[in-house]
Amino acid sequence: MTVQVADLQTLERVTRIELAWPAWKAGALPLSYTRARPRSGGASALPTSTTRRTCCHADAQQSEPATSCGLATHRTQYIAAVRAETITAVSAVVRQATLADVDRLAVINLETWRDAYAGLIPAAHLAGLRLETFRERWRHNLAEGRRPGASFLAAEMAGMLAGYAIVGPYRPQQDADPSEQTQTWGEVYAIYTHPALQGRGAGTALHDAALDVLRTSGFDEAALWVLAANTSSRRWYAARGWWPDGAETIWGSEGVALPEIRLRLPLRAGLAGQEKVTTT
Repeated sequence: MTVQVADLQTLERVTRIELAWPAWKAGALPLSYTRARPRSGGASALPTSTTRRTCCHADAQQSEPATSCGLATHRTQYIAAVRAETITAVSAVVRQATLADVDRLAVINLETWRDAYAGLIPAAHLAGLRLETFRERWRHNLAEGRRPGASFLAAEMAGMLAGYAIVGPYRPQQDADPSEQTQTWGEVYAIYTHPALQGRGAGTALHDAALDVLRTSGFDEAALWVLAANTSSRRWYAARGWWPDGAETIWGSEGVALPEIRLRLPLRAGLAGQEKVTTT
């Protein structure tokens, strides 16, 4: 099914629920929710009508798992419902992120990490991530002058913040080859789209806008680091012309250490990579 313009209000409502999920589950939002009513035949689809219920844990302690009322199931249904549709009536709009976006950026950051890195980063580390930590990080990032040279981009779909990208000057790693000349390189620090809105063009729009920012800033090449085991991200970037140049490093955080590889992409015509490394 194709989502037409008339369905955008429904898309926005479902997406708002998904974006607010972590705060709702933690008890920071009222414990009522909108649940999709299956269409005829029981098929899961983006809801055209809804029913409202009150969580059976409304009187429970927040520390108790909210599973018996099916919250986890409903969240999964919402993600599946949104992913199941092909949105042709909505295009991503990329703009500069602002301090007003902090809450939504933090949710996207947290939810995307837990989705994208499941099975790659230890589950205990992902479970320990806290929404407030991401909020503080984004407040710091978007405060004027805190990240010289960095640009923070946000992508909207149907008026909802769908993802973000961060770019800026290349940051040599501590274990980098000291003879490597990277002064004319820019770096894509991050591109993330909320799990419920992936595959709809927001990531590609952010990618293209990020490269435009680097070109405008005068960089000749772009580089980024990706977990070596993150085959889905590597395929996504390879489809957009990125190639591994053989450089490796270790990503580390709170006792977790995982290998990363570097990908590069020329930003100007005539700068075809001379150090391509073919990997499987």
